[in-house]
Amino acid sequence: MKNTLVWICAVVAVVAMAYVFVANVYPVPAFPINVIPYIFVATMLLAFVRFWWIKVNRPEVLNNVGNTHTEMLEGVG
Repeated sequence: MKNTLVWICAVVAVVAMAYVFVANVYPVPAFPINVIPYIFVATMLLAFVRFWWIKVNRPEVLNNVGNTHTEMLEGVG
């Protein structure tokens, strides 16, 4: 049940973000504002490329994501 709820929330979030993105791109706004969505897309593409590069070349980095010092020192003290 917990996994189903996570999927439902993820789908709702993605749909909402997609709607906001489309609403900001169409109809095309005036000059300085019309560039911002494309800068956002370029930034997201760079972030995904970086993520996949790290996933392929340095998987240990992703294994440490979310670990905190308190979790690693569990039982000490």
